[in-house]
Order: sequence, then structure tokens, then C-alpha cells
Amino acid sequence: AEKDQNNLIVYCEYDEGRVADVSLELLTKGRVLADRLGVKLEALVLGDNLNGIENQLYPYGADVVYKVQDKRLYPYTSNPHAAVLINLFREITPQICLMGATCIGRDLGPRVSSCLHSGLTADCTALEIGDHHDPKTNKDYTDLLYQIRPAFGGNIVATIVNPEHRPQMATVREGVMKKEVRDPNYKGVVIDLDPKKYFSDTDCVVEIIDRHTEKLVNMLLAVIVLSGDAADGDAVALCGGIEPRLFYLEKRHYFLARIEVQHFIGFLFPFFFFGRQGRWSGLSRCGGTAGQ
Repeated sequence: AEKDQNNLIVYCEYDEGRVADVSLELLTKGRVLADRLGVKLEALVLGDNLNGIENQLYPYGADVVYKVQDKRLYPYTSNPHAAVLINLFREITPQICLMGATCIGRDLGPRVSSCLHSGLTADCTALEIGDHHDPKTNKDYTDLLYQIRPAFGGNIVATIVNPEHRPQMATVREGVMKKEVRDPNYKGVVIDLDPKKYFSDTDCVVEIIDRHTEKLVNMLLAVIVLSGDAADGDAVALCGGIEPRLFYLEKRHYFLARIEVQHFIGFLFPFFFFGRQGRWSGLSRCGGTAGQ
């Protein structure tokens, strides 16, 4: 398949065999924006052992999946990933690029944007397509990306546009956009890119010798979050019939407890409780010790 230009592309984070949820959320939103613009939705995945990764992306509406496979691209390091995006974007000139506002996206996005002089809006809460009139130049622009985010400490909501430079780049935090399968049978095309054309050995000056990661419970999955102090060794119960499951974080200073309410208005709700070890007065405590 040939590479097209002027499309919408999503940088997809990939780790341990699966695409990050924030990338799938952006593909869902990207599909809506691409349909509005009448362009293709493209996904870009960099890493190693990428066989079959496109099958995780197609159901969310990806028309094209660019894959750059090289063992030096996993795990993530700044220079080779930035080099791939910069050189690929110069070639395919996408009009919009979306990334997750993760540790990787916050590092990678500014590097690419700075090199391409394209501009970048971080932590967007909404993305829309619309027109813009510049009163200074009296020029009209159509089909721009409205990059909407809070500003001035959340006191106002700013709508930011980038009329002249491409790609229009934005990052979005996980959980802001909705993740929704477009069609489980949706199929696109895969374009395997030659790593040697997009980054060089000099980009790989950093070598990761060892990697330690800690898997935590994702609080974005919680229906309700309760916050407060808890007595040492005990979980705090806000109502009867609660079963706490505690997970220690940060050397026993913090814990995260999954609380399952067995009977609550006839429904079964998952609750999460996040607190600091200490004393929470005025609330009854239920049995159960930390670490259960």
C-alpha cells in the first residue's frame, strides 16, 4: 500500500502485547474527526514484536496502520521515536496528530512539534472541527482542529487553533475520550516501514539496561472514588456488607482498596477507596487487615 498525505494520524503506545487504552480512545475520537474531514484515520505503532498488532486497531476504525519494528524501539526512548515521527511526518504531512498525555506523550509530542514548528496543545478535554476567521489578517480558515482545554487554573475554557502549520498536534489524558469499537470486522491496510529510513544508529545513544515497572489498579475504572484517612491495619467501611481488598503502594504509606458493595439499591457497584494510613474519626470500621 502507498502512503497518503493530509490524513489524521494517532501515535499508539504499545507495551507487553497490547495497545494502551488512551490510544484506543484517541482512535475512537479520531475516527469521528476523520469522517468529518473526509480523510483517512491512520495509526502509528513503534516497537518490537508487532505481529498482529493491527488487529487491535482495526475495530476502532483505523484505515491505515504504520508499523516500525525494531528491537531498539522497545522500550520507549526519546531520540529514535522522535526521529521516526519527524521523518515520517515530513513525508506524509498529516494535518492532525493525536497522542496520549502520558509520560511518553508528554516527552515525545514537544520534541516532534518543536522540530516541525507545528505547535502543540497539551491536555485537551475536547477536540472538534470548525472554521476560524482571523480578524488581524481578515483571512478565513475552514476545517481546523479546535483544541479545547482549561486555562488560567481552570477558570476559563480556551479554544486553540493552529491555522498555518501542520500537523495540528494535541495530547489528551486517558479517560477523557470515550473508547468505543466502531466495527469488530473493520479492516484496513498495514504499511511496514523500513526502520533504517527513519532513524539511525546515532539516535540510539541511550541503552536501557534494566526496566522495572509497577502495575497499579487503574482508578479511572472506578464508578465512585472515596477519599479519607483510615486506621492502621483496618479498612474503613461506609456502609454494611462491604468487602475491602487492600493493595499497598509506596512502601505502606498509601493503599488502594477495592470495595464491593453486596447490596445497594438492588444493584452491584464497584467502589474504590484511596486513603492515607492514619485515623478517620466518626466512621465505623469493618474487619479486615491491610494486605488482604
